[in-house]
Amino acid sequence: MDISTTTAFVYVSNADDCNVSAFGLDSTGQLEPLASYAAGDRAMAMATSPDQGFLCAVTQGKAQRLIVWSIDARSGALNSCVNVKAAHRYSHLCFDPTGQWLIASSRDDDVVCFYRWADVRNERATPADVFPLKQAQAVAVANDGMHVYVSSLLTDSVASYMFDPAVGKFAEAGVYSLPGDFGPRNLRLSPAGSMLYILSELSGRIAAYNRDVITGKLSLHVLTGRPAALAELNDGIVRPHYPEPQPEDSTLQSIVWAADLQVTPDGRSVFTTERTSGRLLGYRVGDDAIPIYTGYVDTEPQPRSICIDPAGRFLVATGEKSAWLTVYAVNNESGCLRRVFRESSGRGANWIEMVARRSN
Repeated sequence: MDISTTTAFVYVSNADDCNVSAFGLDSTGQLEPLASYAAGDRAMAMATSPDQGFLCAVTQGKAQRLIVWSIDARSGALNSCVNVKAAHRYSHLCFDPTGQWLIASSRDDDVVCFYRWADVRNERATPADVFPLKQAQAVAVANDGMHVYVSSLLTDSVASYMFDPAVGKFAEAGVYSLPGDFGPRNLRLSPAGSMLYILSELSGRIAAYNRDVITGKLSLHVLTGRPAALAELNDGIVRPHYPEPQPEDSTLQSIVWAADLQVTPDGRSVFTTERTSGRLLGYRVGDDAIPIYTGYVDTEPQPRSICIDPAGRFLVATGEKSAWLTVYAVNNESGCLRRVFRESSGRGANWIEMVARRSN
């Protein structure tokens, strides 16, 4: 692939290979391998800075690290600039839109941490604020940077935090309870910030919340039904922390284990992953902001992460039990997916980040 035809760069963390793979994505959906970068023991969650100049990753092995690379906007090359000990075993990373804060949640350590990005850049990786939250799972930040939402898998709730510019810190702003045994996992805001979509790890359902863009307060809009693609599976369970004993494999193969949720840049489509069945599920969002299930496609085994390119044309999926990536074209009218390309990746591929290529 001629680098001049590349429209975006794709980065995949490979937990079993302990690295991050870089690819170029062109306008037809083809991927071209570019390079692999050492990333420590079981590199997993990643995040890109709002200016797309930096890529962050955390490791979940014995040596828990926070790693930062600068991104070459023309070539997609990564240059390591920070590698420090992480305060916790993080499950999710997220920047605020201003680029001043890096927010990390820890499902294993039951905390939400707020890092000043300037401190991280200077290798001072001590959180400025730390809040307790049982099985803190995923983070979503409003466009104004003032409101942060974090899912709590164990307590069936979403905690909210508000930034106080007067003191330059975050504070707890409230907790929103979801239906019992919902098991909230990933969550995403709509592009306009007026809706918050929350995925149930245990059933694959989506809870859509209205969001007041001024106060940040949430109110339940709709709870979708259980998608037909998962009819043959039983509802899931909250799994014990490793290395605690896990349920029998026969049990695990019979229950829902949903993972990721992504929203297209136009806000008209929502896609989720379910790991037991190895499927991607699609939803169309109408003017009433209700996600309507449109169908599924089979994808890589145990799909943990998906990512949509900045133009909203393609979706890339990984599988934790696959050494391949699959690219799907997104139909902007129907919200359906069509497989267009498949490329080899690393072992234990789990997290994907994308940035648009800049030519100058």
